[in-house]
Amino acid sequence: MLAQLLDRGELAAWRQLYRLASGGGAEAAALRGRILRLCRTVPLSFPHLFIAAMAAIDGPIEPYPVVRDPADELA
Repeated sequence: MLAQLLDRGELAAWRQLYRLASGGGAEAAALRGRILRLCRTVPLSFPHLFIAAMAAIDGPIEPYPVVRDPADELA
């Protein structure tokens, strides 16, 4: 479900995810980790957008990790 929100969600859903991920508790940290893991393993439309958003919350993150290309899934 989270991967679908990241890939096809609307701006309001992305804002809500950011609010949830920017919290200070263990649940927010776990959500940030899940988002980063999905950005690296699931072909998403804008993975670097979400990686940058998580970096804004957590601090330095590898800025250009290898991410899966959505076009690879279509071939």
